[in-house]
Amino acid sequence: MSLALTQDQLQKFCAIVNFRNEHQHPFLFQGYLYATDGRICIRIKDDGSLKIGTAHNGIDYAKIFEGKENCDLPIPPLPARIDCPRCNGTGIEHDCLDCDGTGTAPATKDKRRTLVDCQKCAGAGRVTPAADAPPCWWCNGRGEEEHNPVAIGDTHINRIYLAMCAEIPGARIVRIAGTSVARIKFDGGQIAIMPTRVRPE
Repeated sequence: MSLALTQDQLQKFCAIVNFRNEHQHPFLFQGYLYATDGRICIRIKDDGSLKIGTAHNGIDYAKIFEGKENCDLPIPPLPARIDCPRCNGTGIEHDCLDCDGTGTAPATKDKRRTLVDCQKCAGAGRVTPAADAPPCWWCNGRGEEEHNPVAIGDTHINRIYLAMCAEIPGARIVRIAGTSVARIKFDGGQIAIMPTRVRPE
């Protein structure tokens, strides 16, 4: 185990889909292990016990964690999880392949072509996913709607990322500043999170 985190805990911060391949596994950069999906990034000191990949994109990941600390707050109570509407919270793709998720199929009646409900999915556009189905592209395989913002100070952070941080003992928010990257500290590491814009009602 590397300090406070196991391989599985670190892997949760990686991209599953919808990002560069090199971010699908933790990687080593300047003496730290990093894991990111492009919106949240965690780093811990490397003790050589975890499997790692290699970062290839030339980003200076240390800069993500720069900036003064301006607060010391616990992770706040979080709103309820909202299931990803694309996968119904399963985290895996399950569009019907017969109709490409449209729920309809062409049919010919009285020499006229019309659309009818797809027979395989009964017009739902979705089927019970196979065990080996790919992860849902829309939610990065997490099964949760990403846009569920939580107000903290003068910024908003998506609930899913705060929930990931809350699973780490001792995690505390140490930097919030509008549209700048927020920072969270815990014993043995730090987390940086991109804030989110609140969509107009």
